Amino acid sequence: MTNSTSLNTRSGEREPQRFPARQTLEASQAVARQHGLTEAQTVFAQQHPDAIDAGVFHNDVIAVGNGPVLLYHEMAFLDEEGTLDELRAKMTSPLILVRVPLEAVSMEDAVASYLFNSQLLGRVLLTDALYADLTA
Repeated sequence: MTNSTSLNTRSGEREPQRFPARQTLEASQAVARQHGLTEAQTVFAQQHPDAIDAGVFHNDVIAVGNGPVLLYHEMAFLDEEGTLDELRAKMTSPLILVRVPLEAVSMEDAVASYLFNSQLLGRVLLTDALYADLTA
């Protein structure tokens, strides 16, 4: 995705009980400002407190994106629908969602396996000349 996604806790929102959240909305906004990102380029999504309590300390343990594709666990965001709606509204291309339900991958398995801490590979378009060089 070309937009920046920052995870944080917001004052008055539900917070984790077992582990403290490591990022605040204010800190995420400061990082976005320092990088020159506009409001149209940022989505500040709150990580689900249950995911934090399960040991998800960084978003890359529960979601990963590449271009328009977002692979995410259903417990990644506190407001899943609102987060996805905001991403759709701010992206310049259609958002392709791959939602992993809790029934398919438990929080414990997501954390232990680092399933989402991976790299999604996009389709590579090869020119005829480049293909010929690679296959020579």
